[in-house]
Amino acid sequence: MEADCKSAGSAYGGSNPSLPMLGGYMEILNLFPTVVYKEQIEIPSGVSAAAKKEKYSRNGHNNGWLSATKKHLDDNYKPLVEIVDTHVKLYMDHLKIEHELKCCGAWMNVHTGKDWAQEHYHQNAMVSGIVYLEAPDGSGPIVFHPDKHLSFMFGPFFPMTDEYHMFKVDVKTGMILLFPSTLSHSVYKNTKNVARCSFAFDYMINGKLSTFLNETTISS
Repeated sequence: MEADCKSAGSAYGGSNPSLPMLGGYMEILNLFPTVVYKEQIEIPSGVSAAAKKEKYSRNGHNNGWLSATKKHLDDNYKPLVEIVDTHVKLYMDHLKIEHELKCCGAWMNVHTGKDWAQEHYHQNAMVSGIVYLEAPDGSGPIVFHPDKHLSFMFGPFFPMTDEYHMFKVDVKTGMILLFPSTLSHSVYKNTKNVARCSFAFDYMINGKLSTFLNETTISS
């Protein structure tokens, strides 16, 4: 019987003679990906200078510096918001979402010293994102986290390797990231004595949403 198993394994291409495989190879299917958009842009002239002149205060967690909000309405950042609008449209086109999205909030974050950001997500928005105005070498990366209750195959019973419970993105000046607002993310500490400045923003559907059963209008 042992000889028969070995023969079967060899005939079907299995590396383990006791486990014959009809296809000759194993395939892993990663279902329902979380789509994150990443691109490099040129920061419009004057935007970084305006960010440096902002007044910053320590945020509520005392782990970073935060500007005032509603910076998407500030003329100093209008050229940048127009660029972001274009990339949000490309992101929505890829996802085949035809509704218009409009910026509903923007602010600046600055991390120096041992600053970091706890795991969090953005409320009252559909798409969130970041443009890195200044991210010199040694800037802490952004880390994305899955919903532990939905994404972990075995829940809390077994530890998972890093690739299954976090995805780290090293950042650099001019990088733009777009992601679902419900996607949890955090920021590591800088590894060098540098200042990392980012322009963060939220987008929400703007206009009429309707099905054959109901209809609602959202104004961002």
